[in-house]
Amino acid sequence: ARPLPWHVAGRKLSPSRISHRSTTLIAHRSSMLISSEPTPLSAHLLTPPPSSLLPSRSVILSAPPKDIDTTPMFVYGVNDRDYAGEAIISVASCTTNCIAPFLAAAENIAGGIRDGSFITIHASTASQSIVDEAHDKKRTNRSIFNNIIPHTTGASKTVDWLFPQLKGKIKGTSIRVPINNVSMVDLNLHFNEPIEKEAFFNEMNEKNRFPDVVQLHKGQAVSSDFIGFPASTVVDYHGTFQLTDSGIKFSLWYDNEWSYCAQMIHMARTMNEVNAPQRVRSIRDASFVEKDVFMRVDFNCPLNEDGTVADEFRVRAALPTLRHILKEGPSRVVLASHLGRPKGADPSCSTDRFAPILARLLSEATGEERSVIFVPSGLDATEEDVSSAGPGAIYLLENTRFHAYETKPTAAGYTCGFNVDVFCNEAFSASHRAHTSVTGIDAPVKCVGFQLLTEIQCLDRMLGRSGEVSVAICGGSKVSDKLPMLKNMSRRVDLIGASRARRVVGQKWIIHRSTNHRSPLITTTPIQLTSSYHQPLAATT
Repeated sequence: ARPLPWHVAGRKLSPSRISHRSTTLIAHRSSMLISSEPTPLSAHLLTPPPSSLLPSRSVILSAPPKDIDTTPMFVYGVNDRDYAGEAIISVASCTTNCIAPFLAAAENIAGGIRDGSFITIHASTASQSIVDEAHDKKRTNRSIFNNIIPHTTGASKTVDWLFPQLKGKIKGTSIRVPINNVSMVDLNLHFNEPIEKEAFFNEMNEKNRFPDVVQLHKGQAVSSDFIGFPASTVVDYHGTFQLTDSGIKFSLWYDNEWSYCAQMIHMARTMNEVNAPQRVRSIRDASFVEKDVFMRVDFNCPLNEDGTVADEFRVRAALPTLRHILKEGPSRVVLASHLGRPKGADPSCSTDRFAPILARLLSEATGEERSVIFVPSGLDATEEDVSSAGPGAIYLLENTRFHAYETKPTAAGYTCGFNVDVFCNEAFSASHRAHTSVTGIDAPVKCVGFQLLTEIQCLDRMLGRSGEVSVAICGGSKVSDKLPMLKNMSRRVDLIGASRARRVVGQKWIIHRSTNHRSPLITTTPIQLTSSYHQPLAATT
């Protein structure tokens, strides 16, 4: 997104004032465009920029739409995963972004919400009058400096839209008060089952999937203390008390400017994830005709005690990509792989054992005799080293980890000693590493092979918006370097199982739910988890 000049972002927005130069996402609040109905302005906003590298424009409306049944609304922490590429969306109102994520968390507690009511105690806005105006039909024409002004809110209607199961059950109104920022929602909820305040917070602590959005505050705070809070729902612990055995009054703070902008940024990121050009270039979109191809493969196969290959699966997995490249008639194909974790040149970890295996598998698959030339110099190979055979020759480099700069790239970077026209990555299990043979090969065209592309598509299906994964099982003996991945995955799955938690505990790792976002780590060894509520969570074994 690119900010528009102040005079352009106001009510005088017109097509002629918007440049096509680089704007791909526009966040807009104007009486001229708070619906997705076709207009000259909306048509211009949605026209793709001239660069083919940029996606079509998207528009985020920072207000509830007039055509609520036509223009979709998305609230981060509620239904953001349902976004499917719509060009114009609304992120509802700042009040809805406070109430809705809290209702989403509360709906899973005590049998769900039976009914509720709220009053929004809202800071003044730009639409209100500084002094009394001669208008007797609207209370908002009275001076905001001198009055508490009853007002309406569209949050009830948007809550009905976001939560069809609660339609007609949550009603509310609003009052405007003479402060310039930070508002509060006085929310009364009645649940279908009895629930006490402390039990509610304990359950929400476990079931709140978006601690970056919904947070509990135990301090003796006032409105100005929440200026700049990015969380759109800050529950005031001391402003929450029991009404009945199944009813609780909640006080919810929100910075109606800053936190609302944070929510819009969350949705903008979600839109970018869905709408951005394809993250990787498929092998199908690259040409290999008479090209010098560098193909990163993963031949890190298990070995028998005598050094022979125990399982050829990883070599076989690379065949579809390699055969596709060879079918197009490349000048040559240079393959590179690691094997084990050698400290320097270790003959027991040489990749030379894979040359005859690959030659045999290719010959069996194509019905033609194929040979694979082993190159002992590895990543230090020169043009002469990979030019000894004719067109279409296949070369296999020595173990990439025989070179120190493979795992520890130098500041000067890596310069390949032979020409590379196309770099094809087919090493999924190594693609998370910033190793020279993965990220340091300079080539005009880069693509991914069929195996890596399939893995990406599977992850997209599992972690995308077509459905949710209930349980993720993490394997491997080294858990510490998987924590960033686990934290990211925990936003999307309900439970994560890790089999080697003892190493994590031994290294004194503490998982915070403030970064764990959705799910606790379920381990075979107790781990002390801490939460954004500043209360310890009991470990589950």
